[in-house]
Amino acid sequence: MRRLQPLKTAKVYLSLLLLGCSASKHVPSEAEHAYAKVRQASTSEAGNKERLRFLAKESAVLLRQHPDERWLYQRGMESIYSLAYAEGAFDAAELYAQGRELGRACLRVNGAWLVMEVLSGGRITASGLRRLEPRDLPCLRGLLQHWIRWVEAHGAAATIDLRPLRLLAARGMELAQPQTDWVDHWAMAMILSLGPPSEEEFENAEFHFERAMALSPGLATSAVDRLAGHIRQGKASAALQRELRNLGRGQYSVNESSPWALQNQRALKRAIELLAQLREEIDD
Repeated sequence: MRRLQPLKTAKVYLSLLLLGCSASKHVPSEAEHAYAKVRQASTSEAGNKERLRFLAKESAVLLRQHPDERWLYQRGMESIYSLAYAEGAFDAAELYAQGRELGRACLRVNGAWLVMEVLSGGRITASGLRRLEPRDLPCLRGLLQHWIRWVEAHGAAATIDLRPLRLLAARGMELAQPQTDWVDHWAMAMILSLGPPSEEEFENAEFHFERAMALSPGLATSAVDRLAGHIRQGKASAALQRELRNLGRGQYSVNESSPWALQNQRALKRAIELLAQLREEIDD
C-alpha cells in the first residue's frame, strides 16, 4: 500500500479531528433537562389546550429558577401565544398581556437594554433600542406578536402603544438584515393597519403584508390580518368578500400534521367572522 506523505497525513488527522468535534453531542444544561421533562409531562394532559396551559405554567416556574435563559422565555411566549389562538376570543387579551410582559422580561436579559429601560422609566426609546443585539431578536419578535395582538384586542383605546411598537418593529427589521422573517414584515404591517386611516400607511401595510405572505406561503395569518386591516381602514367591498371566501378553499392546511395547523384553524375561523361583519357593513 502506498504510504501517505507527512503533510497529507497531517491533513487527514486534522480532518478527522474536526469531524470528531463537529460530531460531538451537545451536552444539555440543567434548564434544558428540566424543560425536556416538562415537555414529556405535558403529553399526559387530556387535550391541546390543557397541554399548552401546562407548558405555559411550567415554563414560568422554570424561568424563576433560570432567569437568564433567553430560549426559555421564547418557549413560554410560544405556549401562551398558541393558547391564546386555541382559546379564541375567550381570555385571549389577558394571555397576550402575559406574553407581552414575558417578552419585555426576555429583553432585560440584555444588561445594556435593562440599564436604558430603567433610565427611561420603562419607556421604549430609540437610544435604548440601539443596545439590542441580533441574539435579542427572538425576544423582540415574541414581544411584538403579543403586544400587537393585545392592541388589536383592545381597539382604539390601546393605539397609544403604536408608537413604541413602531420603534420596536423598525429595530427588529434592522437586526434581521439581510434576511428578514415573515414576523418582521407582519409586525410592521399590523402596526400600520391598526393606526388611523391613511392612504400612505395603507400602501405601506400592503407591501409588508405581501412580503409576510411570500415568506410564509402555508400560513393563513398574514392573509387574514391583511383583509381585516382593509375593513378597519374602511375599504369594505364585494371584492373583499370574495377574497375572504377564497381563503377557505384548501390553500391553507388545517390538518394536525401541518406545522401551521392551529394558526390556520384560528385564521380561517376569523375569516368567517369577518365575512359576517362585512355583510352587515355592506348591507347598511
